[in-house]
Amino acid sequence: EIPTTIITTTKQPNTVADVVPSSLLYTNPSGNNYFCGYSFSTVISKCLQSKPCPNGFASKYCETTEGCFRASQCAEEYEEAESAAATSNSAASIQEQPPTAAAAAATTT
Repeated sequence: EIPTTIITTTKQPNTVADVVPSSLLYTNPSGNNYFCGYSFSTVISKCLQSKPCPNGFASKYCETTEGCFRASQCAEEYEEAESAAATSNSAASIQEQPPTAAAAAATTT
């Protein structure tokens, strides 16, 4: 037999933090509730893709066509995602199975 790799999923994603890559696009500074976007609705619909703009200064952080909007729900999403990324690298674990004695003997001859 050939060694096999088995992928097991430990849980199904239930929250935004479960489906966020281990590295976020941006890091939200502690206590910040302001994020860049074309409108408030675009910011809250895509919190983790919205760039933080600390203290509400769009001119320093946002694109020229974006504003800086207070969205505390996005701060909460960032906090949840950063916490999940820090405690877990992945929702799946990979386990490699050792070869059987017959497979090991076949590869040495």
